[in-house]
Amino acid sequence: MAVVDLTLTDFRCFAAEAVAPHPEGLTVLRGPNGAGKSSVLEAVYWLASGRSWRTSARSALVRSGTDRAVVRADLVVGSRSVVVEAELPKAGPARVQVNRQSLVRRGAMADVLRVVLFAPDDLALVHGAPAGRRDMLDDVLVGRHPRFDALEREVERTLRQRAALLQQAGGRLDGAATATLDVWDARLARAGIDLVEAREALVADLAAPVAAAHRRIAGPGPQVRMTYRRSWEGDLAAALAGARVEDVRRRATSVGPHRDDVDLWLDERPARTHASQGEQRSLALALRLGTYHLAAADGGPAPVLLLDDVFSELDAARAEALVAELPAGQVLLTTAVDPPGLVVADLVLDVRDGAVVTEVPR
Repeated sequence: MAVVDLTLTDFRCFAAEAVAPHPEGLTVLRGPNGAGKSSVLEAVYWLASGRSWRTSARSALVRSGTDRAVVRADLVVGSRSVVVEAELPKAGPARVQVNRQSLVRRGAMADVLRVVLFAPDDLALVHGAPAGRRDMLDDVLVGRHPRFDALEREVERTLRQRAALLQQAGGRLDGAATATLDVWDARLARAGIDLVEAREALVADLAAPVAAAHRRIAGPGPQVRMTYRRSWEGDLAAALAGARVEDVRRRATSVGPHRDDVDLWLDERPARTHASQGEQRSLALALRLGTYHLAAADGGPAPVLLLDDVFSELDAARAEALVAELPAGQVLLTTAVDPPGLVVADLVLDVRDGAVVTEVPR
């Protein structure tokens, strides 16, 4: 799959701009900080995922002085041509259409546009809170198997309902609240274990491609391992029952898929606390590239690879290794300076002051 034309209207700093990346190779978006090059990647990412990795505030995506942004992409998916258009108002729900048909399920986008993103904040995948690692797994799950979108939404909905009930109970359960809590616990136990088992299977599938990508980027050294860690032992229904008294007291759900984590190891060292910044960056890159290679190995069109400011903190050896890792499919890469000489771009776009001002084929 590939983005062949991207039109941005009142998106971030762009009033009206069209971008035509190379459909099968590497496009470098070059420009000073604040010029808008990362916003191009952000628009593609938003179409694929329905969110931004840079902000949780939709209003930040809308150009100052306007009330809505529009992002339109012409895609090639195998032998098909697909048009995706999103309208992002500052307030109210966003509207997405695929070939002029309203998008009902977010997971359906995986059939027409999948992306794998590396951004500077991805260091948090290694040293940050567990939520980022869980989100990474869930994004990959939906990309591989769109049916998991409904399962994830069921878990999230059940957790919200359970949390609301615990808040309303105020530390004490009457008969009606107890009966309702039984219902939410049963639903969470069913959907939660299905989600966790899918995550565990995904971690097992990712182990080899992530370890291989890490060896190619970082060279010989510590072995990378990934392990999924549940927040409970035994049966989830029993764990929820055992935690009920404490959950009622704390007014929060203490066990379940929303409390799990993925442990990353360099040999026997936990990467979260013992990896240097260089090791963290190599491991974060390996996680993203591993997910890309896994998706490509699944068959069907390979995802679009988005690399935001990837060379800013890589030493020469790691930069060279990353260049060797770039896949044959569509890659969009941003940089504030000329990329390393080893980078052979199929297209270079200069981005300045919210405009794509030149296109330089290589």
